[in-house]
Amino acid sequence: MYTLVGFLILLSSVSSQFIRESDIEFTSVGIKFQPQNPSEFLSTLFVGSLLTCSQSCNLNRQCRTFNYDSLTLQCKLYKSDYTTGTIASASLSSRVGALAYRPSYYFNYNQTCGLCEQYRYLICSNGTCQCPLGTFWNGQICLNLLYNGSQCRMDSWCRQDLNLTCIQRPICGTSICSSTHIQSPTTYSTGVNPLSVSTNDFNGDNKTDIVITNLGNNTVSIYIGNGNGTFKSQRMYSTSSYPSSVATGDFNQDSKIDLAVTNSMNYTISVLIGNGNGTFKTQRLYATCYVPQQLITQDFNGDNKLDLITISYSSDMICVHLGYGNGTFTTPPKLFPTGGSLPISLVTAKFNQDSMLDVAVANYGNNTISVLFGYGNGSFQTPPTIYSAGSGPRFIVTGDFNGDTRIDLAIVNALSNTIGVFIGNIDGTFQSQRVYPTGGVGPTQLIVVDVNQDNVQDLIT
Repeated sequence: MYTLVGFLILLSSVSSQFIRESDIEFTSVGIKFQPQNPSEFLSTLFVGSLLTCSQSCNLNRQCRTFNYDSLTLQCKLYKSDYTTGTIASASLSSRVGALAYRPSYYFNYNQTCGLCEQYRYLICSNGTCQCPLGTFWNGQICLNLLYNGSQCRMDSWCRQDLNLTCIQRPICGTSICSSTHIQSPTTYSTGVNPLSVSTNDFNGDNKTDIVITNLGNNTVSIYIGNGNGTFKSQRMYSTSSYPSSVATGDFNQDSKIDLAVTNSMNYTISVLIGNGNGTFKTQRLYATCYVPQQLITQDFNGDNKLDLITISYSSDMICVHLGYGNGTFTTPPKLFPTGGSLPISLVTAKFNQDSMLDVAVANYGNNTISVLFGYGNGSFQTPPTIYSAGSGPRFIVTGDFNGDTRIDLAIVNALSNTIGVFIGNIDGTFQSQRVYPTGGVGPTQLIVVDVNQDNVQDLIT
């Protein structure tokens, strides 16, 4: 790591009568500077000394960092703050300098222009001393406008010329500059008490459609997408009692998307075969375990046919229905104990890298998660491996949160208002949870997404 090692006080008086007194700090030799964005480059000058290069930066109100090469006599000026760019090794003739911006330089901020007319760090704007173009006031000094992913408090802190605005991150209560814009919502009528939602292409037009379960009137609603972010009015299909979760897939291998729905009050799964035009056949019911919750479809026995897996909230079981590939499924299901109490959410992935799908379950009742390794034949390890979670684990997801290409787990703990992250080991086991406060009360859902486009997965709850 390279640091600024010295400083030189410069006082320069020029024909414009601006007073340009600055602290200039330098790195050791053998260092070069690269800005975060090419637009931060100002100009290249050819001057005879490091001192002259320093003065050239000091005379340019936009300049904050410079790079001088005593061999080529090149003096490169940058808008960038020293801390926001990249510092790298270079030839011994290269050295980096930066202006030190101190709060004491900004005592006259927002005062009358007479106090800053001959001053480097502030300009006269609308009768008062304000930050120069390309900078913002952070309460102490004027800083350069921020790029994507930088923490902010308001839009004026961000590079709005790059379409960046200050967007709040719900997970930790902070905000970042981002090009992601959320428009005002468009509302669509649903059934009574909509609960679970999924997306797929139900009519084969390569546009995303939506399905929602309606707990209060025992239906699912289908919304056909127009391809421009809008949807046609709902079309309803009957399910059984209290449809709680929906999964989509091609269950009969006809290249048309079908639906499967868990019905929590009469312990069944509804399967609705798709016609390929956005409509569905009447449901077929399969008996499943007690009070089924989240439903997932995957191929758990390696026969290239989709299977169904759910969890029993009341009997603490994982319930597996193997698919025949013709739209029908085995019943009753295979049962595997979770080892926990009141399992409410599950996720599937290959935790131990053996090409067989495994299962992880959030157990709301005893504050644990269960991990069951799959055997590749539709069966799972018993007893499961148990890990301690926070209070009231409500939802579980997978991701790679530390960039080691191994699967990690994250849960949202509804009663302790935290997120728990379990880093995965190469053998499919997990480290103890690392806890992060959500900043909100009673979180129930968790999404994995790269919010700030830095190729690192983030969590939103």
